Amino acid sequence: MPRRKGRRNRVDSRVIENHQHGIQLDVADGSNPQVVDKTGQGEHKMKIPFLRSISHGTPIAWSGANPGGRIRLPEREQLEEKKMIKYRKKTTATLLIAIFMISMFAVVMPVGAFYTQIPPTIDGVLDTGEWGDPTFGSDYFNIYVLNNAEYLYVAFETLGGTYLPTGGGDVGMMNLYVMNPDTWECWAYCWIHRTPDLIELKYTYPPDPQETLETGATFAVTETVFELQIPLSELESISLGDTINFHFLSFAEGWTNWSTCWLYDQEYTLELPPPIQVDIDIKPETLNLKSRGRWITAFITLPEGLTGDIDVTTVQLVYEDLNLKADWGAVQKGVFMAKFDRAELIDSLPEDNFSEATLEVTGKLTDGTPFEGTDSVKIVANGKGK
Repeated sequence: MPRRKGRRNRVDSRVIENHQHGIQLDVADGSNPQVVDKTGQGEHKMKIPFLRSISHGTPIAWSGANPGGRIRLPEREQLEEKKMIKYRKKTTATLLIAIFMISMFAVVMPVGAFYTQIPPTIDGVLDTGEWGDPTFGSDYFNIYVLNNAEYLYVAFETLGGTYLPTGGGDVGMMNLYVMNPDTWECWAYCWIHRTPDLIELKYTYPPDPQETLETGATFAVTETVFELQIPLSELESISLGDTINFHFLSFAEGWTNWSTCWLYDQEYTLELPPPIQVDIDIKPETLNLKSRGRWITAFITLPEGLTGDIDVTTVQLVYEDLNLKADWGAVQKGVFMAKFDRAELIDSLPEDNFSEATLEVTGKLTDGTPFEGTDSVKIVANGKGK
């Protein structure tokens, strides 16, 4: 009897066992995989088209005396599969090129904290204007973040339900995870309504196991608001100006579940305080562009009542594109005196005779507080080319 065309592309009747679900997969037709339910009365077959995603040549296991083998699809389906693989490769390549081009031009800007001169009151109430607009948020809760030189302030606000459960087996819970992306250190501040007067600090430094630390954090919780104040000194490897990562968990009874209570991977920059204005007196007041003097000196006086030492390594003289570091600095009679290379400054000044230039002096105190101030000097060209 002549062999029917296409018969060589068919597979023998085999059954693939699925022990977890108690079903078997019949691939007798090859082109029409079916589920065979042998757990009930009789046999019931149901076509499952998604099994067409199984590739030609995929290893399989089946029941019977000769276990093992590979799925074999008819030539038509093999051809369709090859076309699909080629299409997927082309689509993937196009997508990767698009992602690369976007990444070349896109700039991700971490959210910066609002440096606060007036810290929020930690009382579980979001007073008008106290926190400003939400820093982060989802469809289920808002997050507010502020900082100053000493503390990090975080407030959770649920948009439904309550943080103080009334029963029914639900929980009220807030977790704040603060991570240093450079060291992978993580500080987790954890609160749960079952111990409403306690907040725990869990610290992890991979690969070391998690440990519980003492914390100076304070908090307050009401029906819909949880406020937290964290000493920055507890985040030992993090400083003002650093970018950190947050994970937030906000679980409110009757509102969120374990898939809606999370907000992951929020980048955030701890904002530096605004510069304090200092008094600057620059000597000499008149600069001769032909002068061979070695130094120009800036006398820096801090505002009355402000205590702190100036970090000389941060002091700079700024004029347009020039940022000239101090070569020397010291306190004399209560005034900080910094010296800068005069020749390097003169090379950047305009050559217009009897013109005036405004010079800025910037720097930081030893506690990281920035300062700035300006003074003007007159320029004498002394016949130098105009």
